[in-house]
Amino acid sequence: MTAFTGTDEAMHPTGEDRAWSESYYFNFVDSRTGVGMFTRMGFRPGNGWADALHAVYLGGSRVAFTYGRRDIGKDLSVYDGDLKVGNLALA
Repeated sequence: MTAFTGTDEAMHPTGEDRAWSESYYFNFVDSRTGVGMFTRMGFRPGNGWADALHAVYLGGSRVAFTYGRRDIGKDLSVYDGDLKVGNLALA
């Protein structure tokens, strides 16, 4: 088992590929109720923006979601601890 340190969740150096991104994913499903959730936040310095999607599956055909985008610079280290895009903030 690998021990995680405080730097494991810091932004990584960006690659040269325009589509390179730093992403955070979270999801769950409650098999008893059928309620589930999916969250993704991605920082794309090659495109100059970050976006976030949060979807909650409420059962049946009901889904609630939010999407947001913000402009960002190329140096992602300035966003360590600043994981906010639109109405979604990761802490």
